[in-house]
Amino acid sequence: LQGMYNAKTINGDAHFFEDVTTPAKVRQYLDSFQEADKLKGMKLLLAMLSKGKDIPEFFPDVVKNVVVRSIEVKKMVYIYLVHYADFNDSCREIALLSINSFQKDMSGTNPLIRGLALRVMTSIRVSDIIQIQLLAVRKCATDTSPYVRKCAANAVPKIFSMDPEQLDSLKLILETLLKDSSTMVLGSTVAALNEVCPEDYSLLHRNHRKLCHLLADMDEWTQISVLEVLTRYVRNQFTDPAPTVTTAVRLQAKQRGSTITKNTSIHSTTSGSGKAKATSVSNTAGASAGTVISRRVVKKAFYSDEEDHSEEETIVVPDKDNKLEYNVFSSTTESDDHLDPDHQLVLKSSLPLLKSRNSGVVLAVCTLHYYC
Repeated sequence: LQGMYNAKTINGDAHFFEDVTTPAKVRQYLDSFQEADKLKGMKLLLAMLSKGKDIPEFFPDVVKNVVVRSIEVKKMVYIYLVHYADFNDSCREIALLSINSFQKDMSGTNPLIRGLALRVMTSIRVSDIIQIQLLAVRKCATDTSPYVRKCAANAVPKIFSMDPEQLDSLKLILETLLKDSSTMVLGSTVAALNEVCPEDYSLLHRNHRKLCHLLADMDEWTQISVLEVLTRYVRNQFTDPAPTVTTAVRLQAKQRGSTITKNTSIHSTTSGSGKAKATSVSNTAGASAGTVISRRVVKKAFYSDEEDHSEEETIVVPDKDNKLEYNVFSSTTESDDHLDPDHQLVLKSSLPLLKSRNSGVVLAVCTLHYYC
């Protein structure tokens, strides 16, 4: 029987997407004293909203229903208000008249209503209520519900965009939110930190290890934001584990890009078509740079009607006495033994994410390991 009731309810609600009603009829539903009529009016509005219609003209009629007792109606009212609280000056002025109702709902028992009330309040872009919004965000940052705390983290960039002078107060809120153990809250907090104060690494010092340990438990889009922040943090706070590698790579790239035959004298030691030729190379200064290997590279044609293209390539392989060989071609270096434990933690925590099905996560991990 319960299944039949649910199916009937779903079928009954589907007609809201097909019904063609007049604005006067919707307003009549919203002004009714019956909660069933208010619920029907809100369902009609949300159906029109989901179909891409702009309906800000109903804002005055909807905002009056913030004080209704029905939780279901109130949820729909707040969903509508979140969309249109900052639509135009008229909507902002009307929303300001309901600030007291928003503040009252942020002290309610339903966490979804508390979060939606905060979202609506912080969506009103009026500088006169910045302090009220700050107090609301500070209060919700210590809420018992992770969803409300996440809404508080998402509200931080909104306030910063309206008044950048509140940066110090917002940093204190971010510091509180970074102490959270919920991955949902931490993800929004790191995203807010990345937007408000991306270069302030002092907020990450105490929470660096926690972010690394919880990285695998975060959702994939949050992982991308956290990996970007950790990449900048590691490059700024830790020393380069192999400072000579960059120089070696640049030197090899320069050697490959230059024409070796102009600067070196090549003496062939082997002969034969299609086989590698190893030669000894000495530069103009007389110092040994390594061994030159000539090899034929075959590039397969992309299309079936094209022919394969082959060309001869010459590369320089450093000799064993060359100091650069150990840093570039060795899989393990002495610098790994002296790597900071926190630096190692970032690298090890991110490795499992290479199995992610999100290409953005894989690219963020590769970026982290390449630059750190």
